Amino acid sequence: MIFGKPGSGKSTQAYFFVDKFGLNHFDTGKEIEKTVHDPVLANDPVIRREREIFDLGLLNSDDWVIGIFERSIQKNASEGRGMIFSGSPRRLKEGVRVLAALEKAYGRNNIYAFVLDVDDDTAIYRNIRRRICKNCSRSVVWKPETVNLKECLECSGSLFKRPLDTEEIMRKRLQEYANETMPAIDFIKKSGVKFFNVDGGKEPNEVFVKLSSLV
Repeated sequence: MIFGKPGSGKSTQAYFFVDKFGLNHFDTGKEIEKTVHDPVLANDPVIRREREIFDLGLLNSDDWVIGIFERSIQKNASEGRGMIFSGSPRRLKEGVRVLAALEKAYGRNNIYAFVLDVDDDTAIYRNIRRRICKNCSRSVVWKPETVNLKECLECSGSLFKRPLDTEEIMRKRLQEYANETMPAIDFIKKSGVKFFNVDGGKEPNEVFVKLSSLV
């Protein structure tokens, strides 16, 4: 599990782990976004409710999100695949049930949790400037050399800026991270799994060298 504020680089690091270790990346935010914006589900009343919550930049309903988690954990474990989560679990209730599902599926000794530490200004700066690949969902980290980039460097998919990546919404998300996600992180930390804090302010490759050395 990789935790951190919005914009701390969780998804970027998760994809590094996918490439190196062949894990299945379960990006909760992208999984929720894909579900709530699925045209096939557009008229479902539960999906409509969750879509409104998501598009405001707020955290979705616990039980609904937990259901997505548990089904994915069971499926991947039954197929013998390892998993990596970026930014989840997001609430204490989520943390309790998701950790229980992971321990049952993989065993506590095989669970690692990392927190990518960045300050609020860095998180906001990164988030409001990043773009996402429409094809593979990877984030393009803002740098002077990527300003004019039109396509994803991994798959050549087109890039777009998410409507919720604004400073106003980012400040709401940072407040929710402090109020809602930090208790879940504290619970995970005290649970006995392997837990590490890592400086997320460095270049992505440097951060991954540190993370992979801890596994």
